[in-house]
Amino acid sequence: MYLSRKPWEVYREQKSKSTAATLEMDKAEKERVRMMEEKAHAGSSLGREEAIRDKGWTKQGETPIAPQ
Repeated sequence: MYLSRKPWEVYREQKSKSTAATLEMDKAEKERVRMMEEKAHAGSSLGREEAIRDKGWTKQGETPIAPQ
């Protein structure tokens, strides 16, 4: 039993590193997907209009609605 202690310690350490790396990859993948969706939205006509209106621009003859 005593002689098999070291391999089990190495196994637990490697398992811990593997789990941490997997969690980090999942987090990075979710961030990548979020950024792709944000880029796609910003490139769409609706996204461009939202960005322009956030800067205070209005269409010709349009009166802005007061924020609530």
